[in-house]
Parts: sequence; C-alpha cells; structure tokens
Amino acid sequence: MTNLSVSEKLALEEVFECLKDENCRKISAVNKRLFVYRMMRLLVSTRRKLLHVKR
Repeated sequence: MTNLSVSEKLALEEVFECLKDENCRKISAVNKRLFVYRMMRLLVSTRRKLLHVKR
C-alpha cells in the first residue's frame, strides 16, 4: 500500500469499514458493480503512477 495519495488511503479505509458493517454491506451489494469499476480504475491509475516513478 505504498505510494497512495491521502485521498486514496481514506477511500480504501472507508471501504474496509463499510465491509465490516452489515448495513453498509446491503447498500454496497446494489452498488457493487460501480464500486468494483471505481476500484479497478484506482488500481490502474496508481499502477501508472508507479510505472512513471520507476522510469
């Protein structure tokens, strides 16, 4: 989890807190597709940043 921005770390923390909470799980079940899409985009963007740093 290195080289993540502060906002990305906060977003990930929110996600994990949400996964622990039963009420939030029910809500996230509806938005799971959107959530997965956003997480994939976040991972792709962070990987691109890491590649730029390595070069």
